[in-house]
Amino acid sequence: MNLSAAEQIIIGALDATVAEVRTSCEAIRRLCGATDPAQVAELRRLVNALETHITALRTHFNQLTDHTDRAGTRVPAGPGQLERAFRYHRAETRNPTSPAHYLLLFYATECGLKQLYLKQNNLRSMEQIRDTTLYPRQGHNLDAWLRAVRLPAASAVTMPRFRFDRTADPQNTDLAHQVWRYGARMNPEDEQALIHSLDQVCIALERLSDR
Repeated sequence: MNLSAAEQIIIGALDATVAEVRTSCEAIRRLCGATDPAQVAELRRLVNALETHITALRTHFNQLTDHTDRAGTRVPAGPGQLERAFRYHRAETRNPTSPAHYLLLFYATECGLKQLYLKQNNLRSMEQIRDTTLYPRQGHNLDAWLRAVRLPAASAVTMPRFRFDRTADPQNTDLAHQVWRYGARMNPEDEQALIHSLDQVCIALERLSDR
């Protein structure tokens, strides 16, 4: 397996911390049952150190997981590929009438925003994007992409939040594609408002592409 430099550093830190945990455990094992005050104090110090090492292990593991997750989301697609994806997804969603259409409209919007971001930042591929806030653990953060690109003021659109059909708790737009993909239900009024906003963003992106 080929590891990036960042992954190698994190794994090195994990290995070093594991070694420290092993050393602490061996010392604790030797001191278990001790009654001498100095040895009891040393035992307490070792237990506290072990807790610190365990916390460090969790931190290193989360760093490695986050890095792997982010790396996995960045396919080598450049502005040209993203623009083609935007156009063929968009072509199928001129008159959306079903969740399948809504899902493609969501993806068309996402591809259009990403290709615009690459162009505005002089990047050749999504792999070069360094802003980790654009890649959440779950969902697709269209709100963040909208904030990151510079759409004309006249076509500025905000993404409305939505409610599930059976709950009043508002949800962020980044979960909408999962609702349409998995056949869940969205509050009808919220759904239409979200579809309208997605469509308006696509219209603004098309105008920019046609210039």
